[in-house]
Amino acid sequence: MKERHVVLYLLVAGAVILAACSSASTPSPSDPDAQQSEGPVYINQMELLIMESAPIQVSVQIEGELPTPCHELHWEIAEPASANRVDVELFSTAPTDMACIQVLEPFEMTVPLGSFEGGSYEVFVNGEEAGSFDA
Repeated sequence: MKERHVVLYLLVAGAVILAACSSASTPSPSDPDAQQSEGPVYINQMELLIMESAPIQVSVQIEGELPTPCHELHWEIAEPASANRVDVELFSTAPTDMACIQVLEPFEMTVPLGSFEGGSYEVFVNGEEAGSFDA
């Protein structure tokens, strides 16, 4: 019986020590004050989604992987150029002072591109053609 109490005491003491060692100041990926570094995004598949509306609304569905689970996905959409080209830039960010497991993190997301009137458009994501459509 005493052995059970000793084992239980050691387990509780170990848990307390581990909790004390964890730092409350370690930033999470969503901590806005953390120093961030930009990272890549690995794209596996892209597909344009065209909603039948007037004017039509377009999104691009993207499947891929982030470098680690600590990376967060971000995107920027450039205004269509005179050649009716829509460029989407995907990138990831992660805290610079955070240790993270080095394993790819899969993602699937839909990026809304907005509504379009009249013309033929080409959509590129990180320089790769995702597709084209007529508005």
